[in-house]
Amino acid sequence: MNKIEVKVIEEAGNAGGMLAFLARMSQRGHNIKNMDDLLALKKKEFSSNLVGSISALPHGEIKRFAPITVAIVGASRRFLAQCRTHKVGFSYLSASLQYSDYSGEADFVVPYALMEATANGVKMATEFVKTPTQYYLDSCKQGMIDYANLADTTDNDTAGYAAPQGLRNILIMQGNHQSWDYFIRTRGCNRNTVETQYVTMRIWEELLKTEYGEEFFGNSGADCMPGACREGKMCCGVSMKPFVKQAKELGVSVPRLIIDTKWPLLKEVL
Repeated sequence: MNKIEVKVIEEAGNAGGMLAFLARMSQRGHNIKNMDDLLALKKKEFSSNLVGSISALPHGEIKRFAPITVAIVGASRRFLAQCRTHKVGFSYLSASLQYSDYSGEADFVVPYALMEATANGVKMATEFVKTPTQYYLDSCKQGMIDYANLADTTDNDTAGYAAPQGLRNILIMQGNHQSWDYFIRTRGCNRNTVETQYVTMRIWEELLKTEYGEEFFGNSGADCMPGACREGKMCCGVSMKPFVKQAKELGVSVPRLIIDTKWPLLKEVL
C-alpha cells in the first residue's frame, strides 16, 4: 500500500468568497435591485470565521459551487471500484484498461496486512518459502503474464478481465465541497477496506491544505468523530473520536495522526 500519491491539482478560486457571497445573496434578495447590487455584494469582504460558521450549517447547495480536483496515482483498481460508487457531485476519469497496454508495465498495491505480516517475519507454507508479500506479488505477476498472452491473442480490452484487482491505477476525481465532505465521512470509516480508508485520509489531508480547507473540512471525518456512529448493528465498535483531541494536543492534522497511528509502516510515505 505504499507508493500511493494524492494531490489536489486544481481548485476553483476563492471558494470561501463564493460561499460567503451565496449565503449573503440568499438572505438579502430584497436589497438586490440590479446586477450592480449583486456584483457589489460579491465583492464585499468576508472573514474566515464567517466561512467556518456557514460551512458548519447543513445547507449543502452553497457548498456545490467550487469544485476541487484531486489526482490519485498508484491506488488499486479495487479502490477505484469502491470510490466510484459515489455518484452525486463527483466526476471521474481513470486510466483505461481498454486502451492502455500494461504488458511488462504493471505495478501492484500490496495490502497493508501483507506488509505487516512480512515485516513481522511471517512465512507462507509453500513449497518455496516465501513472505506473504512475495507470494501475493508472484500471483499478481502470473495474472499479468496471462494478461499479456491474452492481449497478444485478442486485444487489451479483453485481456483486462485477467488483470488483478491490485493493479495500480491513475484516477482523477472532481467534487464540490459538500460531496468531498460526504466522501470523507463515508470512506474514512473503519468499515471500509484499509486501502480505501488510507487513501481517504490522504485526500482529507490534502483538502485541508486548500484555500479555507480548515473551515470547510476541519470538522470532517467518520460519523463517530464529531458525533455518534449511525451504522447500528454494523458499527465497528471502535470510535475514532479520540484522534480529534490527540491531534489538537500534538498540533497535527487528524488524518495525519490516523495514518501514523493505524498504519505505522506508511508513516514516512508522503
